[in-house]
Order: sequence, then structure tokens, then C-alpha cells
Amino acid sequence: MYPSQFPQPSGYTGALLSFVLKTVALLMAGTLLSTAQTVQTLSPESNGTPAAAGDLSMQITYDVDVVVGSGNVTVTDLGSNDVVATFDITNPAHATVSGNTVTFATFPAVGGSQYNVEAPAGFVVAASGGSPAPGFGFNPGDDIWLFEVVAADTTGPAITALSPQNGTGASVAPTLSVTYDENVSPTSGPWTIEVYDVTADMLLASFSETDTASVSTLGSQLSISLGADLAFNNEYRVTASAGVVMDAAGNFSAEIASGDWQFTTGGAFSSGQVVISQVYGGGGNSGATLTNDFVELYNLSDSVISLEGWSVQYASSAGVTWSVTELSGVIQPGGYYLVEQKAGTGGTQALPTPDAIGTIAMASTNGKVALSSSTTAFAGADPGSEAALSDLVGYGSANAYEGSGAAPSLGNTLAAIRKVNGSQDTNDNSADFLAGAPAPRNSATPPYVPGNDGSGVASASNGTAGAGTLFGSAILPSGTAGQTVRIALEGSSESAVLETIEIDVPADFGTLSESNIGLSGAAAGSGSATLSGQTITVSGVAVSTSDPLVVDIAGLTTPDATAEPSDAGNRTFTVRTATAGGTPTAVATAPSVRIAVAVADMATLRAVVLPSPKVYLIVNEVVVTYVESGNFRNQHYIQDPTAGILIDDQPVALGASFLRGDGLTNLVGGLTGFGGILQFNPVAATGNVVSSDNTVTPIDVTLAELTASPLTYQSRLVRAMGVTFQDSTGSFSNNSEHVLAQGLDTFGFRTFFNADYSGTEIPDTGLDIVGIVRTVSNTNFLSPRALSDITETMTGGDPVYADFAADFAGGQGPLLDFDGDGVPNGLEYLFGVDDLGFTPTPQIVNGEITWPIEPARTDAGYIVETSVNLEDWDPVLEEDLDLSNPNAVRFVVPAGDGPFFVRIGAVFAAEP
Repeated sequence: MYPSQFPQPSGYTGALLSFVLKTVALLMAGTLLSTAQTVQTLSPESNGTPAAAGDLSMQITYDVDVVVGSGNVTVTDLGSNDVVATFDITNPAHATVSGNTVTFATFPAVGGSQYNVEAPAGFVVAASGGSPAPGFGFNPGDDIWLFEVVAADTTGPAITALSPQNGTGASVAPTLSVTYDENVSPTSGPWTIEVYDVTADMLLASFSETDTASVSTLGSQLSISLGADLAFNNEYRVTASAGVVMDAAGNFSAEIASGDWQFTTGGAFSSGQVVISQVYGGGGNSGATLTNDFVELYNLSDSVISLEGWSVQYASSAGVTWSVTELSGVIQPGGYYLVEQKAGTGGTQALPTPDAIGTIAMASTNGKVALSSSTTAFAGADPGSEAALSDLVGYGSANAYEGSGAAPSLGNTLAAIRKVNGSQDTNDNSADFLAGAPAPRNSATPPYVPGNDGSGVASASNGTAGAGTLFGSAILPSGTAGQTVRIALEGSSESAVLETIEIDVPADFGTLSESNIGLSGAAAGSGSATLSGQTITVSGVAVSTSDPLVVDIAGLTTPDATAEPSDAGNRTFTVRTATAGGTPTAVATAPSVRIAVAVADMATLRAVVLPSPKVYLIVNEVVVTYVESGNFRNQHYIQDPTAGILIDDQPVALGASFLRGDGLTNLVGGLTGFGGILQFNPVAATGNVVSSDNTVTPIDVTLAELTASPLTYQSRLVRAMGVTFQDSTGSFSNNSEHVLAQGLDTFGFRTFFNADYSGTEIPDTGLDIVGIVRTVSNTNFLSPRALSDITETMTGGDPVYADFAADFAGGQGPLLDFDGDGVPNGLEYLFGVDDLGFTPTPQIVNGEITWPIEPARTDAGYIVETSVNLEDWDPVLEEDLDLSNPNAVRFVVPAGDGPFFVRIGAVFAAEP
């Protein structure tokens, strides 16, 4: 008789009433019952750093000493599928075993190949106890050993950058540098570097391999120190013989020939040529967006100016002590130069890349900033009479300033901004500056050439009716008809009234129509628009600082940003402006929009191959499953029925922090990878809450499934049932890491920061854990969101293996042997703990298990069941058992992944 359910023991003694447990076998991928030794290291490492081509010797170290077993170890080239080496483990010429290390003879490894190592189980065995080692290959229970071989490096270091670079406008700094495509070190020579003054027609400096104080390397950079500044407005040429530096493989650098590196320095910086164009002291304060204070400079001249030896200085509004930030490099004609100062504790957005970095903490409302031709600090409240002073800006209640009064009082969200894009300089702070939202510009910002033609500030946005949360943003969906781009223009010069506007529309927006062009805003008046090809000309308008103009360009079909892999979706609309009778001239910063590729679900998003320059529009609803405590980087975990992803939003481009359970649509952002986790980085506040208080049902998974395919579950909500902590001592803490066990399988556990279970004791019972699967520093973890996600496994009154392990085996897994009696914990759990120890009677031979039975017991029936976790048991059908022998029950273990457990029970007829 074969009952439909094989009951578990009602107690650890194994008493079963009328059900008698006959015997049990424990199986792990076809090995014997005792625990095998484990690999500690492989050389070359599996799926790790590639090995070098040539004669290659492989090596294995185990956690215990081993001795020779039997079998051949083969190495296969996966490209050709040819066996390239065979090692007979019993032949000392092929392999040697010493202590816990196995070393193989060399074989010729070919660069560009990938190799797989295969070995049978038991090719080595434990020195104590004869336990066979697992094999290598692709069979159940095997370890995997795959490695790549790279060709020997025979290529010398290649130059990627020169400083100063070729051309004009070089700094006069006394240090030259060459950057290579790999780390380098000086060679022993002989070699020569020469610096030639072309203007003076003379050799300025010559260096050889002995000049280690002047020529040095750090990482991938070679530095050449001249000892004194170069001359202004002077041309130089640098040459170098081959072999100045070499890479780690000993390959020499090529020569730098005459004419390959030639540059001209910029002019000297005289007072009045460069001015302070913006001052902001509210960085990182309450309500601020930017994290840092800053000072911005602008070059009024038409020459490249060197800033070597100059400084920006700061004092409080009534102070006499000045703090100094030294400057270097050059500033282009009409160009900007950004000096970053100290960060506050708040703010969400970093400055653009600064051109110089200081540590001055500037006051947000009142203060003084000076530009000096020296790095010596000023003394006194007012440096106006100092010869080194080039420009001075006092703001708020400052007691020193240029002209009739100081610039306006500022704040955490207000900067002092010099008018006309930084170019207005009447030497009167009160007239030249206004208070506005900080807008830092650096050397990468397009230069601004003063003049009324080309003045104005233009922006582009989505003006499509019915665009929802995309309306007003600079985002449009890819490959979509009927779209409207809105160009908004306002004046930037109080002396200019712009009467002619030209707008160039990128050709991939399709053919334009005059009937689809609309004008609005205070400046529109009786203006009109005409069309020539892709250029719109607007005339008869009057745009000023107080009267803006809006141009709607409708009927557009957005470009298909999916077609070209390198298409980042940026599309620029060139805008030119002119006053009465003037020449249309491009404004300093051309407006642009971003074309977003629509995706239907999260699985599609996760399938994107990184790196990807595109931005993506998540059209359908996704649900927030977790918001990182304290809004760390404004991180949200979101998912839909297909997959999950982490939103990483350090600058808070989302515009908000959403709540767990919120359903969102129209999220727009790019994709990056960090430490093994895929991240969605929003670019605009387009997300729309369409539902709230949603409950997401976690996916039930085993630890084996998580280990086998962590990316399948990454950033999703899952539930792992019947798990235990390998070490249940102590308490949870912020970002602490632990190990979960489920039968033979393990998986990482990591706490979220400031979760409500931080500080609570780690449970020592069987648990069901709901959590987010996440990757931190390329390691995978399960992280519960709250204490309510961690619940004790329901056992229905019957003991489960987790309880047994916690009470008797110190939490050890079922394949270990806590009392050292030669019987794995899993068997003792099923038999009941036996303090005296015992030896199991069934034997496992070539995947077959045979149990002796008592044929005289005609009142008995037998049932065989299998399990992967010692909790859930599946009966083996009678037709899958071999009952032909009246003295035994025989079971052939099916092929598949191990480990798993097998048990047999005898069911006897009830006593009359």
C-alpha cells in the first residue's frame, strides 16, 4: 500500500505510531554520504582575470589535504571544441599532489582562447577519510572551471592626450604632461626629451634618463617639470626619443617627432580683461539645489588669457581677512571659468566640472569677492587701492565694492549674476549685477561674444497637447507623429530689442509647414513666421528682457532614436537673433530636446545592452516596492509583472520622492551599471502617480534559484521560505551582511540602511523572508524592507529541518556532521538524533539505492519519497521502483541537479 502523503516524524525520537521509518539515504550529485573537500582557489581563476598566453600550468588548492584518486583531467578549447591537454592524475609527470595543492604540467595556451577543464569526481580524495573531490565540468554536482587566455602584450604605450595640447591658448604653467592608454614607468634609457622655444629659436630644456627629479610617471601619465613658467604669447615644440617610458610588459613608447607636439601660450592677464561674472554662497544650504558655493569668471577680451599666478579671494561683508584660491590654466575669449568652493551639507546637484577648486565657505547673503593678479592674500577691508586687484564684487551689506553700491543681497537660492551673459562691466556693482537663480558656467560653456545681435536666452520644450506629464519638459517620445516643439525666447540685454528670430529645425523632424507655426507671448504683437526649408524666420516682433516670445512648431514627427545605437536622442534647435537692421547671430546656448525611446515593460528595459547613451520612457504603470531610508540618492525600487529595477536619482531629477505602493507612469531616464546592479537614472520630473497603496505579491523562489539566476530577480520583490541564518548570533545593524541557508543552498543577506529591524536580534528559527534582490559591489543579496517581511516558518506542529538544525546541529546544513559520528545531519534529522551514533545501512552505488526489506512482513507496504529541502516531499510512483527482489526495494536516482534527499518508509497494517 502506498499512502498519498509520507508523514514527517512527530518528534525528534522518530516515533511514528503505525508508520515505521525503515531507512534513509542522503544523496548529493552522485557522491558518497560523507562531505567532500571544497576548492579554495583555482589558477587560472574561473571566469576571472585572463591568463597570459604561453606555457601554462594549472593549480588547485583545497580546504584540506588531498591525495591522488583516479581519472584523467582534460582541457578543452571551447572555440574549436578540441581537447588540447590530458593529464593522468596518477602520473607524476602529468600532475603532482602535495598537501592541499594539485599542480599540473604545462600546456601551450593560445592567446584569444577560452578553455574549460573537466575532471571526474574523485580524481583526488581527502587524505583523511578518503572523501572524493567533486569533479569539474557540466554534470550535476560538478564545479565549473572556465578561463580565458590573452595574447602576450607586444604593443607599446600609445599617447591619448598631451598637455598643453597642440594649438594656441596654452597655459604658461611649468609642467608638461603626456597621458598614455595604460600605466607606464620610466625606462633606463638611453632617451632624450627636448623642449624648443620656436619664437626665440633656441633649445629651452633637454632631459635624459638621469633626470629623475624633472621627469617622472604616475599611473598612465608622464610629467616633465621645466622649473620655471613659460613665456606668454610664445610658441614651443617638444620632441622625445622612443623608449622614454614602458608598460608593465616591457614594451617601449614610440617617439614624439618634431611637429607632433607644438603649442603657443596665451597672453598675460592684465587688469580688466577678466571679470567676476557670478557669485554664489548658498551652496549646500537649506533649500539650495546646488551643493557648493562658487565664483565664476568671464573673459571680456578677444584673446586667450593665462590665469597662472592669479587668485580668487573672499572676505566677509565687514572682514579684513581674505581667503585665497589659486587659479591655473587659461580662459578663452568670451569664455567662462568656474571656481568651485566649499560644499554645504544639503543640496542635490553638483556643479558642472570646475576649472579650479577651493575650500572657501562663502556667506550666502553678504560678502566680498576679489580677483587678484597675485596669490598673496589682501589685507584690510577694502582692497580697492591694491595694485594686484583686477576686479571686486561686494554683495549685500558688504563694506567694499565697485562704483555706487554693492550688488544685491543674496540667499540660498540667489546668486549675483553679471548682466548680459557676464559681459556688462561699468565698474559699478549695483548697476552690473542682478540677483537670480544660480546658473554656473565653466570652460566647456560656449563663449559669449558681447553685442545685441545674438543676445537672448532660448529654451526648448514639449508643447504637444495631451502630452500629460511630458508637457513642458524637454522630453519627446521617439518616432511619434503630431508632436509640437515649443521654443521660448526672452531678452538678456536691457539695451536690446530683438526684432528678427531665426530657428533651424533638425531635418529628422520631418517636413515643416508654415500653417503649423504659431506665435504667442508679450513680444509676438503682429509678428509673422515664414519658412525656407528647415529654417523658420520670425519678423515683426519685439523681444526684450520683459517681453518674451513663444514659437510653437507643430505637426512634427520625432526622430526614431532606436535606429542608431549611438543616438543619445539629443536634438538641437539653433536660434539666431537680431536687432533692427542687425545680422541674425546664434545665441550663446542653443536650446535642445531629448528624444526618449518608449519601452512597454521592465523586462525590455533590463534587456538593454550597456553602455547605452539613450534615455527611455517607461510608458506603462510600474509600482514602487521600496524607498531607501532617508532618501539616500532618492533611490526607489520599482517593478511591473515582468521585472524590477533600481531608480538612482542623486540630483532628484524626479522632482519628488514617491511612496511605497505608488503606481507610476511616464518615467524618463537613462541606464547605468554600478557594482553589478542595473540603475535607472531619471532626467526629468515626468513621473505621474496613477494609483497608490498597491500591494505587490512577492515571487516565491528558492535560494538555489536566486544563486543560479540573480539577474532574473534583481531589484524584484521575492519570498524565500524555510530559510535560516548560518550565524544567528548578535543583532542586525545598518548594511550588515549575513548568510542564509536553505538545505544545502546559501545566499547573501544584507540589511537596508535604517530599516526598522536594525538593532533586533537575528532569529535562530526557520524563516520566510520577503525582500528585494539587490547587488552591492557585485555581490548578490536578499534585503527585507521591514521587520514585517521576516516571519517564522509555519510548521503545523511538526518539526522541520531548520528547527532540528537550530536545536541540535548549531544551525549546520544537512550535509555536515555536527556530532562527528560519520552520519550527515540530514540522516540524523530523519532517523531522530542518536547520541550513540550509527551507520546508515543503505548504500549509494552509481546513483542506485537499495534498501533491504523483510519479505515475511506481508502486512507491510513501502513508500519512497524525494525532497530538495527536507520539508517538502514528493512520492515516487510504484512503477518507478524496482520491486522485483522480494528482499529489497531498489530506486534509481534520476539525472538532475543535486543535492536532494531520499527516504523510505514502511506502513504496517493496524493491529486488530
